[in-house]
Amino acid sequence: MSLAQSIANLTQQAAALLALPTQLAAQFTAGRDALETLYNSRLSAQSVGIYVNGVSGSDLNKGATSPTAVRTIHRAIALIPPGGVGEIVLETDIILT
Repeated sequence: MSLAQSIANLTQQAAALLALPTQLAAQFTAGRDALETLYNSRLSAQSVGIYVNGVSGSDLNKGATSPTAVRTIHRAIALIPPGGVGEIVLETDIILT
């Protein structure tokens, strides 16, 4: 191998090494983005909105809509899946004791 070939090979290897941090950063970013997408999709599957109406609601209902409101805040909390996120919509005044 000539000196010129050795220098060319070393130059190629140096360029590959210098590009490595950029390649690793791109792989990390792609993996992070995929994980974030998966997390958000699973979180949204665990997110619920529950309506509470202390006058016309029933704790036998699912609370997913205004006409199917539950009666108590306790029932609304129980309908939130473990590890999930819930938005509780109060349609009437409630008294916390």
